[in-house]
Amino acid sequence: MALAERNIPIFYDMKFEKIISDTPEGVVFQVGDRTERAAMMIGSDGIHSTLRRHITDLSPVYTNLLCVYGHIPTESVEWPDRDFAAGCTILGKPGSLFMVPEVADGSDLMIGTQFSYPEADRKGWEALASDPASLSALLRKDYD
Repeated sequence: MALAERNIPIFYDMKFEKIISDTPEGVVFQVGDRTERAAMMIGSDGIHSTLRRHITDLSPVYTNLLCVYGHIPTESVEWPDRDFAAGCTILGKPGSLFMVPEVADGSDLMIGTQFSYPEADRKGWEALASDPASLSALLRKDYD
């Protein structure tokens, strides 16, 4: 069953600010200028996570790996044959390239690669994330 059918909201393009209260009865938190309540909160906001700091005082350690990925229609790939599984990892001299189904019906693939990359501060990561030409160049690096 889809999240929308269960009345489970997903917030996009909003900044998680803080946990206001966290009790066995649920969590109250601030997203942007809104206060929300939920039985639980699931966050996925990266290495500079505000939510992580609420859960633990341990600091994340950058692994010197960057993953660059994109999304393409599965039908746009010329597979070797009809029985070929849509998900795969291709290993070659430049490294590995992965393609995995991203949605339940398999109509879209996430395609990407991982490679060594120097650490950046939050502004550096945001600048890279908002620069499609640089991301495309990194994804294609050593494959052209």
